Amino acid sequence: MKHKKLFIIIGVFIFIVGINVYSKDKNTQQNNLPKVDEDCLKYFQENCEYQEIITYAQHDINNDKEDDLVVIYKKDAKHNQMVAVVKNKDKMYSTKPILAPREDAVITFKDIDKKDEMEVMISGSKNGNLGYAIYRLQDDKFIDLFGEDMEACC
Repeated sequence: MKHKKLFIIIGVFIFIVGINVYSKDKNTQQNNLPKVDEDCLKYFQENCEYQEIITYAQHDINNDKEDDLVVIYKKDAKHNQMVAVVKNKDKMYSTKPILAPREDAVITFKDIDKKDEMEVMISGSKNGNLGYAIYRLQDDKFIDLFGEDMEACC
């Protein structure tokens, strides 16, 4: 009887330690993402369907002097997608999702054409196939300006 109680106590202890280790790993993964506007991130979490956030980056992409949030996330087991959460004075909205790289996804910003809107550059891979694309926010959606091999990495 004493051995049975001891095994139960040890089992509960191991279970609690396992949950703590799992929780720390999950928090560490989230802490690896950069600090961004909490309102934009909360808007994404409450209004977009996703399994996991892969990466995100913040920049003013519509030239209104307010930072917007571009998010690459795991939509399902086979697809990653990207949206922008645009902060526009009194309101916030998200763009229509577009396909995003499956692996090694990187978001960068560059004013390539020296026009009002900032271009969003996405690069990544899938099964060793590399690709990149350049997008601009226009009329509340991403416009594909240029891409190379994106279909092979999405």
